[in-house]
Amino acid sequence: MTAAQDKKKRTWPEVVALMRRYGVSFTTAVFRLHNTQRITARVRDALRNEGEGRVHELGGGQRRQVPHHFV
Repeated sequence: MTAAQDKKKRTWPEVVALMRRYGVSFTTAVFRLHNTQRITARVRDALRNEGEGRVHELGGGQRRQVPHHFV
């Protein structure tokens, strides 16, 4: 693997936790990790393949209610 052990191999459940915390989509969370050089392109692609469509398994697809004055 190398490249600093692929910059700490993240798992898709960890990405779901990040997406919930920051209120972004799974894909956005993965690309932000990649763009900030926390993961390599190889890990990015693996996460997208492993996690895409599985977000609901961990309850990550729940939407937050936006306050009415923001709409």
